Amino acid sequence: MKEKAVPGLFGKAKPLPGQHGYKVKESERLEHEASAMEAQLKHVKMGMAQQQEQRDKDKSKMKGGNRWRSAREDRGSVRQYAQDIKTKTPSTKSKKKKKGESYASVSRPNVGDWGVPQVTEWLASIHLGHHATTFEFNEVSGSVLLDLTPADLDYLHVTDPSDRKL
Repeated sequence: MKEKAVPGLFGKAKPLPGQHGYKVKESERLEHEASAMEAQLKHVKMGMAQQQEQRDKDKSKMKGGNRWRSAREDRGSVRQYAQDIKTKTPSTKSKKKKKGESYASVSRPNVGDWGVPQVTEWLASIHLGHHATTFEFNEVSGSVLLDLTPADLDYLHVTDPSDRKL
């Protein structure tokens, strides 16, 4: 095989008298390279055949022909996923709600229904009260708060990166 040329050099020097490859024709050198590559290819094919035999032998140990023992046999394709979700048993949250426990105390408030006073109160609670007057002046309600873009934050003079993570 040819060696890569190093930038700024002319390449590998020809062999001198007494060195391996002296007075060897290009065709003979190529024949030698081809035979070496054939031997390497045979070696790779033998290795692949051994791996295939090992896989076939281990296939009997696999669950459902699958390599992973934790794989479910009844698991379908992506199309089956929606049906699996629909037939899934109700979550623990809905069970607690059925038992009579108050779910409203656990749920988060609906930010879209907030008015300007609730938004300013929220800003104060997350230590961003210094922006409350700007939000109040621009009448930022909960629904507007949910739709804020980076350009809107620039307009509201919220420039500190830590403040922008509302």
